[in-house]
Amino acid sequence: MKFSPIAALAAALLAAAPALAQQNPMSGSAMSNSNATSNGNANSMSGTATSNMTCQTMMTKANAMTQPTDLTKKSAAQKDMAEAKTALAAGNESACKMHVQAAMKNML
Repeated sequence: MKFSPIAALAAALLAAAPALAQQNPMSGSAMSNSNATSNGNANSMSGTATSNMTCQTMMTKANAMTQPTDLTKKSAAQKDMAEAKTALAAGNESACKMHVQAAMKNML
């Protein structure tokens, strides 16, 4: 029996599937806190969930969130994200994180 290069590629992908299916690093404690928020907790990104994340990582997570339909909350979230970018550009990591957390709170 003769194997084609496509069959070899398919076999390699099947062998690699378990390694590719590992847990996403963003789905750890930060995601469980986000799920807790929808169940009634007040803050989605509090405590140790944000202390281990850089502001850039938090901004990426916030940008992936759905924008609120309430225009007031949407405007506030956009303003906070703009202020977070300004703080990050100035090298102020703590102010950046504070604004991203406020933006994420408005996105819920």
